[in-house]
Amino acid sequence: MDNINNHSKYFWLLQLVGWSLMGLFNLFIQVLSGYNYRMAIINAVSIFIGGLFFTSIMRYFFKKNNWQDWKMINLVLISIATIVIVSFVWTICVMLLAMFTVDGFSITGIQLFAGAVPLGMIVTIWTLIYFTYQLLKKYHFNKIKRLELQTEIQRAQLGTLKSQINPHFLFNTLNNIKALMLEDVDLARKMLTNFSELFSYSLQHAEKKEVLLEEELEVLGKYLELIKIQYEEKLKYEINVDSDLYGEFIPPMILQLLVENAIKHGVSQELNGGEVIVNVSKKENTILIQVKNTGSLKNKNKLETTLGIGQRNIKERLALIYQNNALLKMIEEPPFVVVEIKINK
Repeated sequence: MDNINNHSKYFWLLQLVGWSLMGLFNLFIQVLSGYNYRMAIINAVSIFIGGLFFTSIMRYFFKKNNWQDWKMINLVLISIATIVIVSFVWTICVMLLAMFTVDGFSITGIQLFAGAVPLGMIVTIWTLIYFTYQLLKKYHFNKIKRLELQTEIQRAQLGTLKSQINPHFLFNTLNNIKALMLEDVDLARKMLTNFSELFSYSLQHAEKKEVLLEEELEVLGKYLELIKIQYEEKLKYEINVDSDLYGEFIPPMILQLLVENAIKHGVSQELNGGEVIVNVSKKENTILIQVKNTGSLKNKNKLETTLGIGQRNIKERLALIYQNNALLKMIEEPPFVVVEIKINK
């Protein structure tokens, strides 16, 4: 509503300023050309009042009949007819005014035609400006709406993907706590405390596209401590990150999900356990995230199937946030399987 009111104010302001300048310009030209002074004033006043009145009527007519929905041929024909009618009616009004104010003035067909032509040109220019402005305004409005819709779609998609990822971690952790409660209540209580802090972090950052790497590393450390209680000596882990990268931003919970997959589909499948190594580095404008776990891609198809939704969701999240500026791939560097994410900032 505010935008409509603002556009209406701008229209009337431009109308007043534009037709005032047009009237003054016409007065100046006619005085310099030696026109009758009284006639020059009448013409100037007629241009100001007539222009303001007739073009406002035209605007009302076009708006009321939704001209933007017309076919092009109809728009052109109706516009031409409107311009002709307005030009002649306007000219007749000016000449009738002149008959009552200027001695000896009379209306002839030649005078009527000669007066209607320049007025028709002025009305044509106004019509073209009006249509052009309205079309540009509509284009701009539609562009904004498209961007808003695109943003809403991305936000909805991102929310859906997060809702798919978070339960994956939730159910695994609750199952671990449930199993541990039968063996060691104190350890179960500690796991529950760590889990509550992790879950709280997940809820707080659910609507964010990116979070500080420092925060992600802190929460990852808590997660690994929690998992370490379960796996004991079967799990070894190492985190290598340059301290000057702590201020970088990455998608929330990405590191945790990668490590969770590395443990579930790598370390847990090894008889003697294994190792998870997290490396985060930066080269020029590219952030490189690597999560390495003990394992093999010998049974690659089965591995990709088991990783399934987690990896697909990460790819889709990266695409939504960074478009084509992020890449995820999985390779083998014996004795490790490496999941690598490159984010071009």
